[in-house]
Amino acid sequence: MKDGDIFLRPKEITRHQIIGRCLLGRLSNKRAGELLNLSVRQVQRLKKRVKDFGLLGVVHQNRGRCPANKIGEGLYARITELIKGRYQGLNTLHLQEKLEVEVGIRVGRETIRRLYKQMGVPLRKCRRRRRFTRRERKLQPGMMLQMDGSCHDWFGTGEKFVLIAAIDDATNEVPWASFFESESSLNYLSVLRRIVERKGLFWSLYVDRASSFKTLRRDWTNRKSFRRDDFEETQVHQALKEVGIEMINARTPQAKGRVERLFGFFQDRLLKEMRIMGINTAEAGNEFLKESWLPYYNQRYTHEPALKEPAYREVPAGVDLREVFCVKQPRQVKNDNTLSFQGRLYKLLADPWRASYARATVEVRKYPDQGLSIFYGQRPLSYEEVFLENSRKGLKSMTLQEDDRIPG
Repeated sequence: MKDGDIFLRPKEITRHQIIGRCLLGRLSNKRAGELLNLSVRQVQRLKKRVKDFGLLGVVHQNRGRCPANKIGEGLYARITELIKGRYQGLNTLHLQEKLEVEVGIRVGRETIRRLYKQMGVPLRKCRRRRRFTRRERKLQPGMMLQMDGSCHDWFGTGEKFVLIAAIDDATNEVPWASFFESESSLNYLSVLRRIVERKGLFWSLYVDRASSFKTLRRDWTNRKSFRRDDFEETQVHQALKEVGIEMINARTPQAKGRVERLFGFFQDRLLKEMRIMGINTAEAGNEFLKESWLPYYNQRYTHEPALKEPAYREVPAGVDLREVFCVKQPRQVKNDNTLSFQGRLYKLLADPWRASYARATVEVRKYPDQGLSIFYGQRPLSYEEVFLENSRKGLKSMTLQEDDRIPG
């Protein structure tokens, strides 16, 4: 095409022909508007432009102009470099937030999507069709919390850790979350104690049927029906019952879908945020959760509840949360005034009430901070750990020094 030539699209050619007939008086403005799907006022404007500019009157005035919001090639190259390096693996929305907050680049999500498409980056996950009815949220914060653990390679080191977290059913707030080496009752109790200390007593806890929440015996798998009394209460259930919190066991993962989706979000966002920050240990991860991630998440991704007044209750006076959220197991004292717990031997010391507790039943309490106490009723007992060491004369017992004893 030579300089000065005018290129018209088929739609513009049709528009010029119809407007030309209007100018010759062969077609009314109303009829031309019906043919072009335009209003009478738009037809009048086109007639004026065709009178003044001829064929150029039907050409859009923005043709050939550079859009005011067009992103330059240098900025595209900068974003591409970040996608291949520091922000590798982030989805479109996550990348848009990181570019705006950390780099100062404001681009639309659709721009990033087109860039990802040009680079061949997969954009969407395959989503299954919903087959469950969505349950309405609770009305107030603190009416129900959902809780679960996610075992995953959170730090990209090849070693799996467990992230235990709880989410408020009414607001999606995450009151507490922590990384642990394993998913155990003691670790769940640790997270629950943190939540109660920060927020207060909530009304119910929605969990799955893992062994920390529900006792299932293998030799009962062939039974056709069960009674509620057939199952022993777990340590978590006992602790919740002691402070008046109801525990609800879900039958399917979809029933506690909020906490399941939370872990899906964390495995996408939190994992990459820790990778960017260079975090590769559980201790550093827990510090990042406490100081940065949970405040950011609770500010950015929570919902307004139907009733703003919280349903959390104050902890009753005289209740020691350390003694509530711990593992409690009964033990019978042996004739030599010793007892065993988790492969270790402990000797009870004489006190003003009894010189010996032989054949008595005591309660051993293990705390999340690795502390240990032994109680007789509600009275703590003094004890010392007994070590057995091989020697030439046989086995001899050695006790801890006074400074090394764990307070009872």
